Amino acid sequence: MSDNLKNYDKVKFQDTVEIGAHSPNLKQHFLDQDVTLITLDIKYSFLRELFKARHSFPNLTYVEILNSQLQVFRLVQCERLEDRLYKISTNIAQLYAKHSGGNQKAKLDRKIKKLAVFRKEVIHSDELSDSLEQFKYENVTLAVRCRQLLECMQTCTESKEIVERKLQSLEKKLESDGKQLQKVEKKLQIAEKELTNAQDVLTTVCSPEDNLNYVNNGKSLDAVSSSQWSRKINMLKSNIKDALWFSESYGLQPTNVIFHDSLGSSVNLELGTNNKDMEKMKEFLFIMDRFKISDQA
Repeated sequence: MSDNLKNYDKVKFQDTVEIGAHSPNLKQHFLDQDVTLITLDIKYSFLRELFKARHSFPNLTYVEILNSQLQVFRLVQCERLEDRLYKISTNIAQLYAKHSGGNQKAKLDRKIKKLAVFRKEVIHSDELSDSLEQFKYENVTLAVRCRQLLECMQTCTESKEIVERKLQSLEKKLESDGKQLQKVEKKLQIAEKELTNAQDVLTTVCSPEDNLNYVNNGKSLDAVSSSQWSRKINMLKSNIKDALWFSESYGLQPTNVIFHDSLGSSVNLELGTNNKDMEKMKEFLFIMDRFKISDQA
C-alpha cells in the first residue's frame, strides 16, 4: 500500500495523525462500557488529502491509507471506520472548496477532527507480529506448494510432449496404412474387372442356349434304330468335344469317353478319328438299308 502512495507525495501525510483524548462527542454509555480504546486527532489537511488519495487510488480503502501513518498499531478494516472516514473527509474537502483564500485555508489546516476507535477495531503490534509469523509460515507452505505445482506442471508438459510425439507417429503410420489400403483397393478393382471379364467369357462360352444344344430331346440310344443310333452317337461325340474344349489348355487331348446305359452295359466312345471304323459302320448301315431290315429285327 505504501508503494502506491510514493508517486502521490507522502509528505502531505506526515505529522497529521496523533493519539488524543476521548472524543467529547461520544455518548456516556459508550464510555461507561469502556469500548473506546483511543481517539485519533486528525488534522483537516490530512483529511483533505485523504479524500484526494482515495479518489486517485480507488483500489485502496480509507482505512488502508490511514494505517500508512500509524506505527504502533493498525486499524481493522471494518464498515464503521470506512464509512466514518468517508463522511469526515468528504465534509472537510467541501469546506476547503468553499474557502479559496490562503488565510482561510491556513486556519483549516490547523484544525483537528477527533475519531473515536473502539477496542475491537485496533490491532496491536504483538497481534501483528503473530500475524506476521503466521504469514511467514503460510508463505513457506505456499512456496512448497508452488514448487510441487511447478514440478507437476513440468511433468505434465513432458507427458504432453510424449503424447504429441506418439500421436504424430500414429498419424504417420495411419497415413502409410492409408496409402497401402489405396494400393490394395486398386488391386481389388483390377481383380474385379478381371473376374467380370472371365464371367463374361464363361457366360458366352457356356450360355444356357449352348447347353440346350447338348441336350437330347429325342429317344435314348437303346430305343432308336441303328441308323438313328449312329447319328446320335456322332452328335454325342461332337458335343463331348465341344464341352471338353478347355482340355487343350492343359496340353491334353481326350481320346475316348466311357458311359453306362440304363441296363448297366458300357458304351465306349472313341473321340479320335478312326477311318476304318467309320467305313465299317457305313457298310453295315448300307446293307441294312438295302435289304430294308428294320430296327426291330
